[in-house]
Amino acid sequence: MSEPTTQMKNKQLLSELLNESEGIRKEANGKLSRALRIYLRDDGIFRGVIPPVAVTEAELDAQVDTDLPAIIREIEPKSAGAMSMPIGGLPMTTYMEIEKYRVEFDTIASRAYVADTRVLRTTKSDLKGMFYDLMLKDIMDEEDSKFVVSSEYALRVKSNSTMAADKPYDGTAAQAADYATTMRYLKTGCAGYITAGVFGLDSLRATAVALPSCRQALNPAIVLMNNVTITKFMTLPQTVVGATVEDTIINGVTQKKLQGMNVRTTVKKNLIPNNIAYVYTSPDFLGDFYTYDDVTVSTEVKNTVFRMFAYETVGGAIKNMAGVAKIKFVGSENAGAPAEWDMSDAQAGS
Repeated sequence: MSEPTTQMKNKQLLSELLNESEGIRKEANGKLSRALRIYLRDDGIFRGVIPPVAVTEAELDAQVDTDLPAIIREIEPKSAGAMSMPIGGLPMTTYMEIEKYRVEFDTIASRAYVADTRVLRTTKSDLKGMFYDLMLKDIMDEEDSKFVVSSEYALRVKSNSTMAADKPYDGTAAQAADYATTMRYLKTGCAGYITAGVFGLDSLRATAVALPSCRQALNPAIVLMNNVTITKFMTLPQTVVGATVEDTIINGVTQKKLQGMNVRTTVKKNLIPNNIAYVYTSPDFLGDFYTYDDVTVSTEVKNTVFRMFAYETVGGAIKNMAGVAKIKFVGSENAGAPAEWDMSDAQAGS
């Protein structure tokens, strides 16, 4: 049995979306929504780092300062540590504090697109792919933009620092003294954004130890970079990157491994520039991503006018600033070693 042609698929889709029966149209909207969600899981940056969890109305928490949906999450209390004491002694008393944070929801929606039904019926292009390009890409871009902004905020939260917001730590004593005043350093004991040399063993090592260098000593799980930056690893020998990375790039496999970390690539250079990599810990220690209304398609037909848009209600947060780091690959073959995440040596020399 031959595969249906694009025009046959379009005809079937339109027969449902433009049907006079509201039930059939609703079912068609549901099928289209489910199809677009598959694209979203495959192509979204945020969803590749923190997989979304669907929540219901019963899981939302009422707030006194806003009517918007929100969820209150709790952070596991920090251990005060054990102590030795003489027989018959009593342990010291420590109050157990349970920190909380709020995950707020908002709606992301595409533009509303209209078309003449007679034009749609004669269109030869793949309508489902057209809907993806028109609606879903914009929703993904907004999702991913919010995620990168949240990542940057976790890296640059300041107290009294005067450092440039977009300047990485380069290992100098002056910068170490400046970085030491940031809230991130006070909470994690390490820099969040450093420079490295060219792509090589030293810069790869710096990427792998970004998170373990902090006091929380989290393991890295995902490294995020664009599709130009990842190709530069192809020039490195297998003794540096390992056969897995080289083979998966050559064979075009989506999932890659680098120093034991999953590699997530994107074409969105406006969000992830060339020669930049973000390193994230596993989702359980990084943050949250919830969908209250996952991507849903809404359509309407009036006479010969077809109107359509997509929307979602989502909420996300990076709860742990020690769970993300950023590295910039710069310099030439003669560049020095990458800046260390731990700035104690530089500070001692200042």
